[in-house]
Amino acid sequence: MRSLVISGLAFWLLLLPQWGQNNITLFGEGPPPLAYTTRTKRAGARLNYYNFFLRLPNRQVAELQLVYPEGLGGLFQDDSIEVFDRLTDKKIPVQEVRIDREGRGVRLIFAEPIPGTRKELEIRITGVNNPPQRGMYQVVVQALGTEANPLFQTLGRWLVDID
Repeated sequence: MRSLVISGLAFWLLLLPQWGQNNITLFGEGPPPLAYTTRTKRAGARLNYYNFFLRLPNRQVAELQLVYPEGLGGLFQDDSIEVFDRLTDKKIPVQEVRIDREGRGVRLIFAEPIPGTRKELEIRITGVNNPPQRGMYQVVVQALGTEANPLFQTLGRWLVDID
């Protein structure tokens, strides 16, 4: 009987890393890393640009939220952020860009919800001053759907490396 309980407990512990509710990871690695490009990774570089790439979920998306660490505060300016459909390179109209410096987040509210058929997006940020400190900075992206009770869904993270 005791060995049956221990083997049952071991089975559930093996499954726990894969379980998460509302994008909360109990055990495991967290959201997957996403690709990005930049002109330079040099610390303190001025007038840089970043192109962040992401894949949308199979549902309509009304809003994206980028959550960034403390050192990347100067990266985001509301007039320098544009969103493009990566397949057609067509600009997607953004109704409003809300930058919350205290909460370290950027909300991109679209003029119209993006249908679930548009799979890949590119977020272009220009006129960026890289942080003066070297290191790796994690930027997490979340999507808000158009459901009756929408919740942010974590899509992934960009690991921005500053040399």
